[in-house]
Amino acid sequence: MLETQLIPYWQPEYLFQQDNASIHGSASTMEFLLNNGVQVMEWPACSPDLNPIENLWGILVRNVYCDNKQYETVEELKSAVLRAWSNVDGDCLGRLVESVPRRLIEVIKARGGQTHY
Repeated sequence: MLETQLIPYWQPEYLFQQDNASIHGSASTMEFLLNNGVQVMEWPACSPDLNPIENLWGILVRNVYCDNKQYETVEELKSAVLRAWSNVDGDCLGRLVESVPRRLIEVIKARGGQTHY
C-alpha cells in the first residue's frame, strides 16, 4: 500500500504522520519508510485521535451496519457504503471540523490523556 499509494506522491519536505498501531510501527514498515526517505513524525503511543475523518468513518460504519446488517457480496457492501456517504450532509462535515478546537482544548486540559470526545 505504501509503495503504490504514498511513495509516488512523496516529497522530501513532507512529514508523514501515522498512529502507533502495531502494524504501522512494525520493523518492516519503519525500514521501508526509512529506505524510501519518508520522514515520520514522532507520535506518542495511545494518544487521542483528533482527526475528524475518524469520526466520519464511525458515522459511515454505523450507517452501513445499522441493525447488524451483513452483506453477501462486495457489490452489496460497496452500494451500502456509497449510500451511507451520500447521506452525509455538509452540516455534519462542518460540525466535525468545527469540533477540532474544542477537542484540542480538552486534550490539553487532560494533559494528553483520555477525554469524553
